[in-house]
Amino acid sequence: EVGNNHNGDMKLAKKLIYVAKTIGIDVIKFQTETYDGLWVDKWLDKNLNVGPYVGKRRAFHEKTLFYPDQTRELFRYANEISMPIFSTATCYESADLLDELGVPLFKIASMDIVNHLLLKHVAKKNKPIMN
Repeated sequence: EVGNNHNGDMKLAKKLIYVAKTIGIDVIKFQTETYDGLWVDKWLDKNLNVGPYVGKRRAFHEKTLFYPDQTRELFRYANEISMPIFSTATCYESADLLDELGVPLFKIASMDIVNHLLLKHVAKKNKPIMN
């Protein structure tokens, strides 16, 4: 589980993949997020007073997420060194990207287990889903 512990640094993310491969890890998992997918207004309750927490989370996600081309590069690298890779889909856009990249399964975050819209979207991909 790398998640987003690469801190948005592609060099570090690739190093983590390489190290996992060299020490015999079977598979590596990341989180695939899109800024719009996570922070689009329709997902936020405008009547909910969330204070500065939302701003801090947005800043964190802006710093740590990989954009689609970066995610493609990460998956390309893992495939080049024959390291199985998959990822958590956090929104429609990330699920579509992961499907394009040929993930063997989808991981759904615990917080999204009640996100029926996301679950239905991912289920249409006809691949295993884990939580």
